[in-house]
Amino acid sequence: AAANPLFGRYNPRMSPTENINLPAALLSRFDLMFLILDRPDADNDMALARHVTYVHKHGHHPALDFEPMSPTFMRAYIAAARQKTPWVPEHLTQSIVAEYVAMRQREFEAAKASNTR
Repeated sequence: AAANPLFGRYNPRMSPTENINLPAALLSRFDLMFLILDRPDADNDMALARHVTYVHKHGHHPALDFEPMSPTFMRAYIAAARQKTPWVPEHLTQSIVAEYVAMRQREFEAAKASNTR
């Protein structure tokens, strides 16, 4: 799922929950949230604008300055990755659980504080 920030811009002084402004019942269904912030950057903005206008003008992307991986290589890489069985060592499990619970508590407290304003 994706959501745009409240008022169209992400406010770094607010929590992610406050920025997204979705009901807590809906947000609680997600185990993880990733923020993708689009920070203004003149060089990157110029490169993106040039790329988009090139594609619209020519109907294809400009020549790449690198050799992309072949589909055959990617299929082999993915097949090899599927053979792996990732695991978390037991001594890290308790730390991960404790941090997850603490993170959820901080979010709860921030949401509670924003509701009392």
